[in-house]
Amino acid sequence: MGKTNDVRDVRNHLKVALQPGDYRDDPTLTATANNALTLNNTVSVGVEATAANGNVTLIGTVRHTTERAAAELMVAEPTGVRSVKNDIQMRDDTGPADVIPQVQGSPF
Repeated sequence: MGKTNDVRDVRNHLKVALQPGDYRDDPTLTATANNALTLNNTVSVGVEATAANGNVTLIGTVRHTTERAAAELMVAEPTGVRSVKNDIQMRDDTGPADVIPQVQGSPF
């Protein structure tokens, strides 16, 4: 058997290239992303999206990690979105009742 070489570095130079019909300008992407956030009840009202060159950035605060993840999934779906940067912060007023699901009859 010959000597094996270890991979030391991988450079990814892939770019997302949209078809001409899939391109959306930044104001349209911003409006579409914010509409998606507004129409879904799983994301806090304090979350907002902006778009630049097809890249959507989320800002705001939420109480639960599920809200943060849901917001990212919702704005990633519309046609024309190249990437999503999730800068949503977690509020620090989360208590045990917010973390542990309430089960009827549970002492927690």
